[in-house]
Amino acid sequence: MNYKFSLGVFINIKFGTLVEVEEEIKMLDSLEGLEHIEIWREADYLEPEADKLLRSLKNKYRLILHAPFINITMASNHELVNQASVETMQKYYDWGVDIGVEVITLHGGHKPFFQSTEVDIENIAKTLAGLKTNDKLQATLEHMPLGKHFSTSINSLMDIEDLEKAVNLLPNWGFTLDIGHVLQNQEDWMKWVENHVERIHDIHLHDAFWGGKAHLPLGTADLKCEDFFLFLADKDYDKFVSLEVVGTEETIQSWQYLRENNLLKK
Repeated sequence: MNYKFSLGVFINIKFGTLVEVEEEIKMLDSLEGLEHIEIWREADYLEPEADKLLRSLKNKYRLILHAPFINITMASNHELVNQASVETMQKYYDWGVDIGVEVITLHGGHKPFFQSTEVDIENIAKTLAGLKTNDKLQATLEHMPLGKHFSTSINSLMDIEDLEKAVNLLPNWGFTLDIGHVLQNQEDWMKWVENHVERIHDIHLHDAFWGGKAHLPLGTADLKCEDFFLFLADKDYDKFVSLEVVGTEETIQSWQYLRENNLLKK
């Protein structure tokens, strides 16, 4: 298929050891036509050799970065919590600049169940205004799926309209669209994408059931992947699409699905 966007996969760095990084990148050479890597880095510390190996990926692939989000929030009702989170984000942003990353994705984070979306958006924008960014690394915000069960701590930015409101308060920021999350949330996304295609810098790709589970292998749920790729090509989308499927075998399976259905770039 002919399209302009870069097609890549996630690797997940949770512990920061050399052994972990080596294990994560084993599959990369088997993925025909792979153009970029999205590094999801939760690890606070990287072993020097692990850091060196991650940096070396730039010699072969374009790099983008998913910042940590576990126990990180910009939407808390406690200002000190938000401040600590954005200071943590600064560390990862600066690392991304240093290794040549092109896009970094952040989450708004969890919020108390009793807090309004208006306050969420205000807190997120106020907090992220303190992140020192530059034109070397594009910052984006991502939306999240609706929670199915009651919790005292729930996701912020649980639909693309709230995402838009938050990003509109952050000059020079853009969007990361998660196509699986919009299926989970049963959102009317096509017109929204058409209206904002220039501001979407990364798209997280995985299958999902309408109103159900997500991060599933391609071809196993409700995403019509070929139609989605054709839609993006028609809208002249030219940035990043990153396969975000849980599990190495499932990632390889999904890449095979792309190849077998002629969805890899010609």
